[in-house]
Amino acid sequence: MLSGDLQFELGSIRIEVDSREVTACRFLRRESQKTAGISSTPSDKNKDSRLLQQALEQIDQYLHGGRKTFKLPIRLEGTSFQRQVWSALQKLPFGELCSYGDLARMIKRPRAARAVGNAVGANRHLLLVPCHRVIESNGGLGGFGCGLDIKKFLLAIEGRNFN
Repeated sequence: MLSGDLQFELGSIRIEVDSREVTACRFLRRESQKTAGISSTPSDKNKDSRLLQQALEQIDQYLHGGRKTFKLPIRLEGTSFQRQVWSALQKLPFGELCSYGDLARMIKRPRAARAVGNAVGANRHLLLVPCHRVIESNGGLGGFGCGLDIKKFLLAIEGRNFN
């Protein structure tokens, strides 16, 4: 297992990979210090993992507005229902928003909005499985496990401003 961090102004993004797939993409908060810009720092001895470097480069491109989709193999570990929700999330285009109810209808489970919310909250692949694109059915920003400032930051990259 290899991991690498990508620094950005609100903290860092940790990417974890094995020999074949990205196993996690998570945000790590930087509470006391904010850094401008982005730099990648592999945190494992084997710094030449091709997949790790590809993941770091693609996320860096996204954060700079130069990438709208990711082309990375991702390991989605969860229940069948969770994987169904995450798969639907991956199909949401850059800049498009939806509600939990919309997602429930996408997976043909229209009464499962609350369960969809739980599945979205269990996502280990932030950005790659774009849970930041899920908002409240009334158009409000809603919640985000990493904090609303990060959700607003990501949505702003995609041309959606919630100030």
